[in-house]
Amino acid sequence: MKKQVLIRVDGNAQIGLGHVVRCIALAQMLKDEFQIHFISKEIPKSIIGDIISKGFEFTKIETEETFFKLLTGKDIVVLDNYFFDTAYQKRIKEISGCKLVCIDDLHDKEFYADLIINHAPGVKPEDYQAQSFTKFALGLDYALLRPAFLKAAKEERKIEKIETVFVCFGGSDIKNITSMCLSVLIRIKEFKKIIVVLGASFQNSEEVKNIAEATKRVEIYHGIDENRILDLLKISDLAIVPASGILLEAISAGCMVISGMYADNQKFIHQYFKNSDLIIDAGKFDKESIEKAVKSSLKREIFPLSIIDGYSGKRINRLFFGLDINLRNIKKEDCGLLYDWANDPDVRNNAFATSIINWDNHLNWFLDKLVNPDTHIFILERKGKAIGQIRFDKEVDYWKIDYSIDKKFRGMGMGSKIIKLGLEKIEGKVKAWVKKENIASCKIFENLNFILEKEIDNNTIQYFLSK
Repeated sequence: MKKQVLIRVDGNAQIGLGHVVRCIALAQMLKDEFQIHFISKEIPKSIIGDIISKGFEFTKIETEETFFKLLTGKDIVVLDNYFFDTAYQKRIKEISGCKLVCIDDLHDKEFYADLIINHAPGVKPEDYQAQSFTKFALGLDYALLRPAFLKAAKEERKIEKIETVFVCFGGSDIKNITSMCLSVLIRIKEFKKIIVVLGASFQNSEEVKNIAEATKRVEIYHGIDENRILDLLKISDLAIVPASGILLEAISAGCMVISGMYADNQKFIHQYFKNSDLIIDAGKFDKESIEKAVKSSLKREIFPLSIIDGYSGKRINRLFFGLDINLRNIKKEDCGLLYDWANDPDVRNNAFATSIINWDNHLNWFLDKLVNPDTHIFILERKGKAIGQIRFDKEVDYWKIDYSIDKKFRGMGMGSKIIKLGLEKIEGKVKAWVKKENIASCKIFENLNFILEKEIDNNTIQYFLSK
């Protein structure tokens, strides 16, 4: 069975729907490998329908105690909202023992998460007060975008002239900035079409419609799905959006963007894009700033923004896969498994002795290593399936490391993960010998802060790590 991911998220007209939208994006990234279950206290019925239609489970709760009773200790829990404070996180870790993922914008509290996702560019691990075991997925490489937008980000687009403008301020737009923008845009004749998208929780539709009556250039859409939003962005030259998830969607669609901020959780994304001159700044979306930004857009040189590569889903899947693995001690029953791995053609090619290993020799070696106090061998597993092995052999004043990954799991970052987990099992200095031509292993050790100590010969590199 697939491991269950429980996503605890809320959204409504007051707190907005951005948290829910990006959690749906995350769920779509993970659905092939994990069973997804949404849990919410506050959420519009239309969004519940969208979640269920995508094949995800949904449970509406009245109290947080109901949520805690759902935890089995075998789940991965995802939290996305600002009131899930340090005490809430600690309770999940202490009572259930679940793996914990926090989606965050503000890094304003101590975190007890196993993984923190913040797709705001420019944020660093040092900005967080977290635990030694916490891993980070920071920046646009981990953009929480729905599949259609990830696909669009991989496509090239060229805009010749600014004639069609797209306006969207998320699911609720409680400040009704949409109306203010529209009142500015309808006075500018250069825009041949003005596309306005209203979210599912928007409360001022009549005001928008009244403003739009002044011209036939306005098209209004209410509560449309992501595919329709993308279609509209693709025919728009300019997008006016807040510095939130919709900004990343507009960039993935290749639009020039006017953006600003009106909520604290937008300040880091806004600051980065403004300072990098990747948007036309509309400040806090007051009328004067909007007018200035719109006029600037008509004079600005048009250039594509290739800053989202569309592969964040693949990267995030790897991280969640890493939360679902464990390292166990070797057992007698693993003798045949290690024999098969050792004689894998790629393993033999990367070994210093490349000839096929004889079974009897392997059996004698294995039985010796099994009881040798100066050898530690571990198997990396997921759901009971073996992924790879790592071995530490004690030399005079250091451990010599050896590892291999089953061919079915190569290219998934498992080499780095098995070494990280293995290093947690031992104390002291560690050395590794790697063939120069084994570039993948060389990169893994270097990325794990191993130092290239010396070159043994023209074929071999020696790496060193002092723990």
